[in-house]
Amino acid sequence: MSFFDEADEPPPTSPVVERRRPPAGGRRPPGGGGGRRPPDRQVIQIRRAVAAAALLVVLILIVLGVHSCQVSQRNSGLKDYTDSVASVIRSSDQTSQQLFGVLSSGQGSGKATNLQSQVNQARLSADNQLSKARGTSVPDEMKRAQQNLLLALQMRRDGIADIAQQIQPALGGATSKDAVNAIAAPAPNM
Repeated sequence: MSFFDEADEPPPTSPVVERRRPPAGGRRPPGGGGGRRPPDRQVIQIRRAVAAAALLVVLILIVLGVHSCQVSQRNSGLKDYTDSVASVIRSSDQTSQQLFGVLSSGQGSGKATNLQSQVNQARLSADNQLSKARGTSVPDEMKRAQQNLLLALQMRRDGIADIAQQIQPALGGATSKDAVNAIAAPAPNM
């Protein structure tokens, strides 16, 4: 017989596992029977501690995320308010330059009507700036500053309106002294 002529061996067989039937009462005998062992108390406590720690970490992340969103929203609101107020102030500065340019132009009594018309244009500009400031969205931190801004713009608009009313008489003849004093006098509510 040669090396290649060996006879085939039968495959190995697995041992037969004998299954036991549970006793007549339906309970398995303790200590054997191939069932899962219930986890002991220490394993359960460790699992609960890990779950609690994971829940705590998730809760902290949610709180930090919400806080971050609130801070970002507040900062954005403050930036928008600042930009809006800066725009109103720039426009107000231009109105001031326009008004003082008109008043210092040296036009005499012959052009008082034209001068009054130009001052009224400055008053309309001041009124538009006041309206824009009133329509601005104001963050809670800036409510008091907004009140002061509105007061200043309103007083400015009212002052320009008073100048427009008194400019013709101030440039006129006999009543000019009273009109000039009315323009220079402080507002009655001060």
